[in-house]
Amino acid sequence: RNVALVHSNTLAVVLGGLIIRLTHRPHVCHVHEILTKPRVIASLLATLSSATSTLVIANSRATAEHYRETRFATSTPTTVILNGVDERRLYDHPAVSLRPLVGADPGDIVFTLIGRVNQLKGHSVFLDSAERVATELTNVRFLITGDSFAGQEYLSSAVDRRIESSEILRGRMKRIPHVAEVGIVYAASDVVVVPSIEPESFGLVAAEAMAMGLPVIASRIGALPEIVEHAHTGLLVEPGDASSLAWAMGELSRSPARRAEMGREGRERFKRRFRMERYVEEFGRLYERILEDNRG
Repeated sequence: RNVALVHSNTLAVVLGGLIIRLTHRPHVCHVHEILTKPRVIASLLATLSSATSTLVIANSRATAEHYRETRFATSTPTTVILNGVDERRLYDHPAVSLRPLVGADPGDIVFTLIGRVNQLKGHSVFLDSAERVATELTNVRFLITGDSFAGQEYLSSAVDRRIESSEILRGRMKRIPHVAEVGIVYAASDVVVVPSIEPESFGLVAAEAMAMGLPVIASRIGALPEIVEHAHTGLLVEPGDASSLAWAMGELSRSPARRAEMGREGRERFKRRFRMERYVEEFGRLYERILEDNRG
């Protein structure tokens, strides 16, 4: 009875949106997903959420564009508020280094892939690229952190077998399970790689890496080009292209000065665009405007 506005934080609660609209209260649908399959379900969820909302908020331009293309004709306005990152959790971690796990000496360069082991995150592309780079350069090491979903452990096992069966990668690459205190992973890294082969609706790992002052190599797909500014905060490569990724890894391996400059620019870009304080302020202003319009 005393609720002035309802914020639904996913496309999965469209029924709740319908009930809320029947009460004539403003309803904001916050879309974090780029749903592609099955197409019929994606279109149905987008259409229903749009029809039952006062406003739709997307977490990136890529998400907003896909949402507009997916839904059937509705007049509900859509806006974009980029996700905010709580960087405080990145600094709270044990004073332990993960670099020895991949045999990294102080002058070696550690490329890190953080994320769920599945078909979308590009682990096979990362492995192929790492082999190419490690064949040419002796001072590169590679770290993978993350697990598979329950029932898909065979994907993690396949990555582990690939590493152990490679004379080039064995001893220079390691996959470890998901690390809750993710700051320890960034602290061990020199470059973070996000080689996704399907669209990311945002790109949290890329934003976190920039918060930590690390250059990022990411696929030119989904929202990742909104996070990573090519040639300034990192490099963008073609998704699924091991040659393109290997080239980018080689480029950053050979230039400590370029890595440092990209890290500095990434940190500044993070402060301008992805801090949690900015995120909260934008939502606060938006809520005030919606409530004022509703009173009018």
